Amino acid sequence: DTGNTMTLMEEEICLALPVSNPLSNRREISLADAAGEPFICLHKGKGLRPVTDEYCRIAGFSPPTILESDSPGTVRELIALGVGLAFIPMVSWQGMDKDPNVRIVKISEPRCRRYVNMTWRKSEYVSRAAVLMRKYLIEFFSDASGLSE
Repeated sequence: DTGNTMTLMEEEICLALPVSNPLSNRREISLADAAGEPFICLHKGKGLRPVTDEYCRIAGFSPPTILESDSPGTVRELIALGVGLAFIPMVSWQGMDKDPNVRIVKISEPRCRRYVNMTWRKSEYVSRAAVLMRKYLIEFFSDASGLSE
């Protein structure tokens, strides 16, 4: 018995670019168009990094990582300064588009998404607190799901 898995949220991943980057003038780009650009990435092993590395592999390149950071604020500042571009999960990293020196560009190919899942075992005892937490998470993400599109 491996358990149940429920997708709580599907989240679009876009690129955040400095306004000085010529690609920032486009509404959407193919990820392959960014192949030669310097990337600011999350540290290897973090949840989003393997996902974005795989999308780059599908697009035919390995992201030339100029810097690694796990702080959305630091990433935004570095993009605004023109250091590089970054993958941005649109719901969980809200506010990236508030800086006038940063542009958010959709990725047309491949379609870049990530999924927030919750998994639990079916056959084991689940405490009332765990049941309530599961219910809360389902309701929370259900209410927030309108933010992702």
